[in-house]
Amino acid sequence: MAKAITTTEQVSAFAVCEFFAGLFLVPPVDDYYHGAPVTPNMIGFFVIGVAFALAGLLWPWIKPKLPERFARTLADSATDFRVWIVLLLVYYLSASFSSFGNFAINRQVADLRKDVNHYAMPRHLTDAQIAEITKYLSDPSRPPQRVSLDVINDREAGDFATDIGQALIAAHWKVDVNPQLKDTDFMALSGSELQGLFYREEFFPCVSGQTPITSQLLVEAMADAKVHEWQGGIGGCTPHSSHLGVRIMVGYRPRTWHPEMKEVPAEE
Repeated sequence: MAKAITTTEQVSAFAVCEFFAGLFLVPPVDDYYHGAPVTPNMIGFFVIGVAFALAGLLWPWIKPKLPERFARTLADSATDFRVWIVLLLVYYLSASFSSFGNFAINRQVADLRKDVNHYAMPRHLTDAQIAEITKYLSDPSRPPQRVSLDVINDREAGDFATDIGQALIAAHWKVDVNPQLKDTDFMALSGSELQGLFYREEFFPCVSGQTPITSQLLVEAMADAKVHEWQGGIGGCTPHSSHLGVRIMVGYRPRTWHPEMKEVPAEE
């Protein structure tokens, strides 16, 4: 004859069942909440979790219907603290490995997204931006300048540099193009940079209080056309006009670039 179910046994059996119910229910519910499509694995985990939850609630009615030895083993296990230690260790380890796996997967997805953005959404200037830059620099109060357009050996950077050169040449600027530069040569000219769009003011006139005009006009023109402001650095001054010049450096597209940065606004 089966023994009566004690309160301790009932509570312990309920706790074990609900523990396993949570273990099986949380993953599919969390995935579904975050928009994951329903899969057979999710349905299976959900059904098993619900079954454990019901078993905990209905244990006083389920136990008498089980073989006595089997039921006794389950009841004894539920009240054994060693079983709970093992269960908690299993739960902790499974959660740790799951978190580590999700972190690794999320990082791979993030890297893949950056690479896709890098190649699928290249930098460019719209026709309106090119026209705006040309219009700004063609103003009679802004004399044409001479610049060097240094481009790293990358097709995306070359196409972007072509847009920039088109706008400057249309404004009667003199543009000396240095295309397809090797990484080492580009870094030597840029000062260790390989990514981005920026300028280098090589030299400017040694006139007290005078601002280097070439880089100033470039920054103002890009701002007027709503292009992300360039990063730049100023070199030293020189009394020799032949040494005056600005380098426009077009490197690899930064992997962190995305349209919302408005470096190149999307066409309307």
